[in-house]
Amino acid sequence: MDNAKMLLLEISKLSERIKQINESTGGLFNIFDITSVSHDEVTICRVIYELINPKGSHYQKGKYLKMFCEKVLGLDFTLNECNSATVYREYVISESRRIDLYILIGGNKIPVEVKIHAGDQKKQLFDYYNFTNNKVYYLTLYGTEPSKESCMDLVDGDGYECVSFKENIIDWLNECLADKETIKLAPIREILFQFETVVRKLTGQSRENEKMEIKELLVNSEMNMESAYKIEKVFESAKIDVMTKLFEEIEDKVYEKTNKRPISDYHGYRENCKIYYKTKNTKICPGINYLWKKGVKDNVDIWLRIEVTSRLYVGLYIASENEDKGRCLDEKEIVSVLGDLEQDSSRTDWRVYWRYLNDDGNNVSESNDNTPNFRELNQAFFDLCDENKRKQFVAKAVEIIIQLMEKAYEK
Repeated sequence: MDNAKMLLLEISKLSERIKQINESTGGLFNIFDITSVSHDEVTICRVIYELINPKGSHYQKGKYLKMFCEKVLGLDFTLNECNSATVYREYVISESRRIDLYILIGGNKIPVEVKIHAGDQKKQLFDYYNFTNNKVYYLTLYGTEPSKESCMDLVDGDGYECVSFKENIIDWLNECLADKETIKLAPIREILFQFETVVRKLTGQSRENEKMEIKELLVNSEMNMESAYKIEKVFESAKIDVMTKLFEEIEDKVYEKTNKRPISDYHGYRENCKIYYKTKNTKICPGINYLWKKGVKDNVDIWLRIEVTSRLYVGLYIASENEDKGRCLDEKEIVSVLGDLEQDSSRTDWRVYWRYLNDDGNNVSESNDNTPNFRELNQAFFDLCDENKRKQFVAKAVEIIIQLMEKAYEK
């Protein structure tokens, strides 16, 4: 057995040992996962809000807000200022826009926009900036830039600032957990610990003890370090192959069942899979397009698209020769086209319906590890590397896709 295979075997054994420890100590018991809210943007905002609210049920006043300002926003306020601050959730401004987290502190108006899976709305950050006359903190999983349509002419560092769950929120939660008084408060401590676990899972990070043990395997062995370097060089290519193979098998299975082939390579998968991991650009979304309903209006069709943003889903999109897609169909026309399908409540100007593969329902809050995540590399992703499990996944996914295809002809 060569060195690289030996290293992978050692890491696999280490991970299995840590998993067994977690199972025996209750380390896998997490209320956020159990209640299926660990991916839910609204619920995650509520947890952050409750922690940073000086009037929160934790009764620790402005302690956690002060840490949030320092670790996430990079701002320094006194504890007295934090104790007397006011924090709002989903604060309503003009045109029914809602600021996710709105902090009034020390004479400052601080807007925080939280994006986990939802897309930007037109002029969203621009409007928040004008309302508060202060830069908008744009909180995403990895510190992703907002869209040009959202920020308009706002400049990074002045009109808005990107912060991330992966670094800033983790740093904040670790600071909260290290607080001497918090350590003594078991209910708060455990919720903070479980929330931190969820954020690590959302951002594809191993827990510290596992990372430290793997690091020890590398730094104390010349052979292991060299093998890790070789593995790193091919890892990205391997992830691309997993994604490409999945799309190929879905395409082939759909053809086998329906005799349908993709209609367009617009944002296709063959080239986009190759560049998906080279950029954080959320517009790089590998996918497959099928005609769902033709001529719903002059020069307007509906496409069915199977796509990867971070997780794999299937959706219905407005396709038009008119570049301003959002004005192609009004609300009544969309309802008429969808029939008994539930319209996407967070729809963009072009997507009118979506659901994950293979979860039940189409709500983010109902998603779990049945859906492969190509950014975070969850268990469902790793299962795709097993041929039998991948074929089972493809069969179920294609069943869902065909059921959606058939909806086009029910009306």
